Amino acid sequence: MTVVELEAYRQGRGRVAGIDPAVADIMQVLADCGGALHRKEVAVRIAERRGCFARPERELVEAEVFTAFQRYMTFAATRRQPPLLSLPFGPGSYRWSLTDAGAALLRKPAEKPLAQPSA
Repeated sequence: MTVVELEAYRQGRGRVAGIDPAVADIMQVLADCGGALHRKEVAVRIAERRGCFARPERELVEAEVFTAFQRYMTFAATRRQPPLLSLPFGPGSYRWSLTDAGAALLRKPAEKPLAQPSA
């Protein structure tokens, strides 16, 4: 995904219209951090990117991010396409991860996944 496509995605004009722009932020943070992170840390990093450093602002961002993730997971469960995000330790866990489909959406067209070493 190019920077322009990511911005369009965040504004709901991209390929996946109807998804909360906070989901794009979640995906970007997860991609920047290796693909998986505790949900609290995701919210902290998004708040920092938005310039929210005061506690009340951070709590608002945290609530927005948690709600966006939950709404996305509910939405994704009803679709045939593979989800972009997952709970790698199962329902009720607080670790979020980017799926292969999510990583592919963020990957630039010229980038290819790293080759897996053959055994």
